[in-house]
Amino acid sequence: MLRIVVIDDDSLVLSMMRRSLRLFGFEVDCHSSAAAFFWHLDNGRMPDMVFSDVMMPQTNGLELYRRLKAMAGPDMPPFAFTTGYDQTGELENLLLENPEVRYLKKPFQLSQLRQLIHEQFGTRLQAAPQHTFSQKSLVLEYE
Repeated sequence: MLRIVVIDDDSLVLSMMRRSLRLFGFEVDCHSSAAAFFWHLDNGRMPDMVFSDVMMPQTNGLELYRRLKAMAGPDMPPFAFTTGYDQTGELENLLLENPEVRYLKKPFQLSQLRQLIHEQFGTRLQAAPQHTFSQKSLVLEYE
């Protein structure tokens, strides 16, 4: 089973991503910080794919990507940023310099998430629920 790691400082985003990716048939590990991700990485195997928020306290997603790329070298797993911010400045430069890196702007449809994973693995995924992944829908879902 392919293992996908999600790093985001928002617990609602982590819950929704965990739930959605499990529905797609993946093993999912979620971490609320880059530090937690790297601690677990030191104690285990490299994930098959990584999703990371950009804006996080302490180590942001851009630095997380750079560190992971330096550690993994040619074994770097597919990587995607998930963020509510536009592709400007440092993020835009990183994406231009690393065309293999993907980007999903929040809110996004679960079908977009599924498509991105399908592009990476060519894997047939289970049918995804058809609703928008956004802070508003997450709050309503968990009330």
